[in-house]
Amino acid sequence: MGYRPTRSRSRLLIASALLVFLTGCTA
Repeated sequence: MGYRPTRSRSRLLIASALLVFLTGCTA
């Protein structure tokens, strides 16, 4: 797995991680 931070990919990844974290915290 190669990690290449892109402008759109980075934002999407951060948003996804944040969403999962929030849902896990609230659940």
